[in-house]
Amino acid sequence: MIKGSLEKHGKVYRARWMVDGKLYLRSTGTADRAAAEKKLTEFIVPFALGE
Repeated sequence: MIKGSLEKHGKVYRARWMVDGKLYLRSTGTADRAAAEKKLTEFIVPFALGE
């Protein structure tokens, strides 16, 4: 199972997750933590389906 985390980057949250030793970083484009968590899940789903 792939897990990710959020980190504050300026005013917005950045999604961070790792797959097969490769680190992925992507801006969620929002300063709202709940919305950022939803975006993080959307980012991770394609990787999780490949497992």
